[in-house]
Parts: sequence; C-alpha cells; structure tokens
Amino acid sequence: MSAPRAEMPARWVSEEVLALAAAGPRTGRVSARFESTVHLDLGGFVVAVLPPGAERMPNGVSVAGALAGAGAPRVGDRALLARGGVSAGGLEILWDERSQHWDARVVRWSADQRRGLRERAVAILGMALDGAPARRLAETLVRVGGFAADDGGALTALESLLAAVRFADSRQAASAGRELAGRGPGLTPAGDDVLAATALTLAAAGPAGAGRGAWVAALVPPDLRTLTTSISATLLELAVRGRGIGPARALLDPCRLHERRLRRELAALRRLGHTSGAIYAATIGAAALVLARDENHTNHDKENR
Repeated sequence: MSAPRAEMPARWVSEEVLALAAAGPRTGRVSARFESTVHLDLGGFVVAVLPPGAERMPNGVSVAGALAGAGAPRVGDRALLARGGVSAGGLEILWDERSQHWDARVVRWSADQRRGLRERAVAILGMALDGAPARRLAETLVRVGGFAADDGGALTALESLLAAVRFADSRQAASAGRELAGRGPGLTPAGDDVLAATALTLAAAGPAGAGRGAWVAALVPPDLRTLTTSISATLLELAVRGRGIGPARALLDPCRLHERRLRRELAALRRLGHTSGAIYAATIGAAALVLARDENHTNHDKENR
C-alpha cells in the first residue's frame, strides 16, 4: 500500500500555471530543491513552488507552510500538474476558489504616461547602481552582470541589445539574444536575466505597433533550451510575453510611485538570487532610459550608443 499524500493549500497561483493546468494534465519531475523552494520541470515549463512571503513569480505557486518533513518532494520525484493542483513526491498542493490568482502581466504605459518614463528610468538607475553608473550603459550592464572585464563579446552583445531597443531592430535583437542567452554562471545566467528584464521593459513601455512583438520575440534564440537552464528559459519566454517577477512588474507600473515604494520594490528585487535581482533592476533602468530618449537628449544618446 502506498503512503498517503500530504495535502497543502495554495495561497496564490500564477495565472500562467493555471492556464497550463487547464490545458490538460502534464507530468514531469522535481528538477531542483532548495531550502524553501522546489522546481518542477513539466515538459520544459518549470513551476516554482514557493514558501510564504516569497516574491511572486510568473511561474509560481505559493504554499501555506514549509516544504519539509517526510513527504517533502525530492529531486527526481514524479510531478503531476492538473486542473485542481500539483503533486510532487508525497506532497499534493491544491487550489480552489479561495486561492488567489496572480496576474504577472506588466501594465502598458499610455502616451501620456510615457512622458514620465525618463524620470522613472533615472530614479531606478540611480538607486540600483548606488549613484555610480559607468559612462556607457552597456559598460554598466557588463559590470552589474558580473561578466568578465575583458569579455568583449558580452559588451558587444549588450551594445547590440540597447541599439535594438532604441531602433526596434529585429536583426540586432536576434544577435544580442544569440550572444547573451546562457552567458554567465548560475541557475539563471546573467545574459538571460538581461534579456528577460529588457523584454519586460519593452512589454510595458515599448513603442506601440504590430511589429513590436516580433522584434521582442527575436531576443529568444530558437535553440534557447540547449543554451540555458529550463528555469531560466521559462522565465525568459514568459518575459517576452510580458509576464514578470513581482518587484520587476512593480517597477514598471506606469502609475506614479512614491520614492519610498520605489526603494522598497528595488530592495525586494535586488534580494532575488545571487545577482539576478540586481541585473534586472539595472537593465530595467537602462532599457527604460533608452526608450525615453528624444530629440532633446541627442548628446546623451550619442555618448551611450
């Protein structure tokens, strides 16, 4: 006789996870286990099972208690995602109408709101970089991302990325994506974090038009999942669709943010991962600044291109 499953209610569930569950049962395995978080790889889409108080993730499910004890999932355990919940090992996480549904989509800036984009970008960069950016935005991102000082490929790719943002250029976006995807150490490499934060910024404040989605999608190489980890690929693919981490989404909220809240969201973002949050913050600021440039800032543009 098999051991009974331990049941735990979900506090909130990302709408992306709910949509995946509604599409039909999906099986997979526990791919990673950390002190308080479990990753379930379900056919390439990684669901993050998060403890109470964790920042919200576009691929997340938050549980009401600690993932510990005899029934706690272990790496390699079978996982199953279905309409009413997800199971892994001896644990079953259930959701119903009492579980909060979390929408990870960034909010689009209107034309009127975009007049405040430069101010927001400067504030984010100033706080994210402790007031000490490099002379050029690409050099700043190299430093924050932890790329080697002599990594000319990373610098060139970041310059291509910022140019793609500036000119909505699919060719340069694809070039940057090929060079940055999987670049750098860690569970979510720095290059992926830069690409995801850029995609989120464009989803929120990028130019309107039918072509925007196509050139943002060009940031993702067709062989992404051979270049990086499944969790990083999942977050990047969601970012291209405009779904982001809670604090990053808050930084991109077009409603005016009081300085105190801006600092609070930045602090929450920068605590994520070893370097991921810091990279997200700096990239959002840099990409927003590029998007906010106009004819009154031509000298600044030339300096940073």
